[in-house]
Parts: sequence; C-alpha cells; structure tokens
Amino acid sequence: MITVLLFLGIFAFFIILNFPIIYAIIATSWIILKFGAIQIPISLIGQKLIGGINSFPLLAVPFFMLAANIMTSTSILRRLVDFVTSLIGFVRSGLAIVNVLVSMICAGMSGSATADTAGASAMIMNAMIEEGYDRPFSVAVTGASSTIGIIIPPSIPLIIYAWVANTSVSALFLAGIIPGILIGVAQILLCIYKGKVRNYPKHPRVPFRQIIKNTYKAIPVLILPIIILGGIFSGIFTATEAAVVAVFYALALGLYLRELTVKKLFDCLVTTGVTSAISLLLIGAATPLSWILALNHVPGLIANWFLSVTSNPTIFLLLVVAFMLAIGCVMDNDPVIMLTTPIFLPVATKLGISPILYGTIVNLALAIGIVTPPVGCALFVACAVGKTTISEVIGEFVPFYLVMTVVLLLLVFFPQIVLYLPAKFMPLSVP
Repeated sequence: MITVLLFLGIFAFFIILNFPIIYAIIATSWIILKFGAIQIPISLIGQKLIGGINSFPLLAVPFFMLAANIMTSTSILRRLVDFVTSLIGFVRSGLAIVNVLVSMICAGMSGSATADTAGASAMIMNAMIEEGYDRPFSVAVTGASSTIGIIIPPSIPLIIYAWVANTSVSALFLAGIIPGILIGVAQILLCIYKGKVRNYPKHPRVPFRQIIKNTYKAIPVLILPIIILGGIFSGIFTATEAAVVAVFYALALGLYLRELTVKKLFDCLVTTGVTSAISLLLIGAATPLSWILALNHVPGLIANWFLSVTSNPTIFLLLVVAFMLAIGCVMDNDPVIMLTTPIFLPVATKLGISPILYGTIVNLALAIGIVTPPVGCALFVACAVGKTTISEVIGEFVPFYLVMTVVLLLLVFFPQIVLYLPAKFMPLSVP
C-alpha cells in the first residue's frame, strides 16, 4: 500500500507541475525503482520502454494514422462530405447532422479521433460557421462527433487494449459497432433539437441527378471501410494488415485522382511520424511503470480492495466508469489503458465481466475524456481549427457530454448491447 500511495503522490506531483505526461510517467518509474523496496537496475526502464513498443499489433497505429493523413491531403474526404450533404443537407441543422454522419463513416477508415477532428469534420465546421451556425456550437459538434472515431472500428485505443489484455481485436471491433452507432444517433438527435430551437439553416434539396453524381464520386471512399472491416471480420487479414491495406488503398486513390504529389506524401509521412511517435512513446513509457507496479503487487492490492467494496459487476463497472471519466480529463487514452488494464481487468474477470465488455466500456469513457478539459486533445484541436477558446465552447459541449454519458450508462446496465455482435459472430471470444 505504501507503494500505491507513493506512486499516486509522485505522479500527481509531476502532473501539478505541468510536466509532459511522458516525462511524468518515466520520472515516476525511476523514483519508485530507485528508492523502492525492490532493488532492480535502473537500466531496465529503458529496456522495458523499448520492449513495450516492439510489438507487431502496434504497427497498426502509425499505418492507420498515415491512411487518415493521406485522405485528408486530397479531395477524398471532400467527396464523402458532398455525398452525405446531398442526402441529408436539406434537413434543418443539416450540416451539423452531416458532421456527425461523416465522423461515423470516417471512423471506419482512420481509427483516430484527432485525425477526424482535423480532417473532414474541420472542413464541415468551417462550412457551418460560414452558413450562420454559432461558432461554439459548430466546434462542439466537431469535437464531440470526433469521439466516434475511436469507438466504431477500426479503433487505435482498442488495438492497444487488445494487445495489453491479450484478447481478440476482431471481437472488440465487433463490440464497438453498436455503441458507436448509438453515440452517433444520440448526437444527431441533439443536433436536430438544437436546430429547431435556434432555427439553424438548411440546404435546398439537391436534384436527383446531382445525388447520383455525388454517390458515384464517393463510391471509392465508401468502399474503404468495407474492405477494412470486411477483411478483419472475415479473417482475410489482421487489424495490423488492414492498416497497411488502408494505406495502399489511400495511396492508389490519391494517385488515381492525380492529387497526391510527392510533397503532399512527404508532409503526410512527417506528420504521421511525429503523431505516431508521441502515441508510441506514451505506450512505451507506461510499460516499465506497469511492470514496476506489478513487481510491487499493486494490481493484487487494488483488486482485493475493489472486491472488498463490492462483488456486484454493475457497481464495479460504474466505479470504473467514474474513474475513467475523471482520469480521462488529465491523461491521454493510450497511457491510461496501458496503466490501468493490468490493474482493473483481473478484478473484472473475477466478477464475471467479459474482457470484451470491459474494454468497450473503458474505451467509450475515455472517448468522452478526449473532449473534456483540461487535457482533451480532440477538444484542443477543435478549438484551434475553429479559432476559439475552451471557455467559449464548453457550454455547448455540456449537452453532448450528457447524451454520451447516458449511452455509456445504458451499456453498463445492458451489457448485451455490447456483446450481441461478438457473441453472434465470434462466440468463442466472449467468455
């Protein structure tokens, strides 16, 4: 217990001092290893850090990011936006609904909330502002809908969780489909309500011939999620191989459209290198800390404490949700998953909770965290693109927080919603 309190105290100290999260994790590992009861060479921190990212499944992270960047640098996403707008833009608050729907479709291609926020959703957000939507509402729709990018498969956080928990990526992807759709529907209903109350604009109906034209242009884009998800669920290729397929498909499409120049490709590679390095460094930094905590029997201590508090699976999941919503406000998804999964998952399995259900619930709770101050990365990106501040938009985010939390609680109390598709198509993966 002393180690637990020491870890919490040191880590909180560095966070309060506004240390970058990577340095805070590594410094905490070093101090506990240096002054803890178990004497182990400090050099093992570096070995564990490198070993933590030396994993074939984690190759999916940079490849999905690269695919998203390539699509953003060309008119691929523009075609998708035009297609969805021609179908639904005539409804009151139509562009806001388009924003959510495009995020749902893009979720099946990139697996990244930040990529979605800075890509197609940013394009729609600017159009919303130009057409007379309130800037804070436009930013809120963009930020909130981007959370769907890590819920609907493929999802980078779920890939990381599957690697840590040693469970099926395909089953986790299946489990994320219905929750992602529910989040999208809830956000669309909220947009419709806001549109009626505030009398937001709507587009004129698009002629049928134009709809056919936009559909034809969007077909190559719409095929990509089918290729990715169909290949994974059919067993043709793994999630990592699917990420590589997504990159080659995006490259081929960009070259076919004659929009992907050498300079654009170079910029995509540089951006992907920087963003994926940050994500993988966070994962690597969390690995030695998780190992040190395991050596000091911290997971067992916390597991015993939870089991002494409750033996009810639903109450346990509610406690986990509350914890994830809180920690998601100050930490990124990836290190949270790396640090907490070895601690909480054994408790969940003892209580009869499926690792698939636990991972989906945690991922959704952390998805809310990425648009929650003070450290929500998608929130910062949305505000930057929308040229506004968090204080100006936070009021518009509150209704989105509420509807997403309602969906999250619905999944906690009715786990069959999450487990229906995995149990139907991959019954052996659901305990």
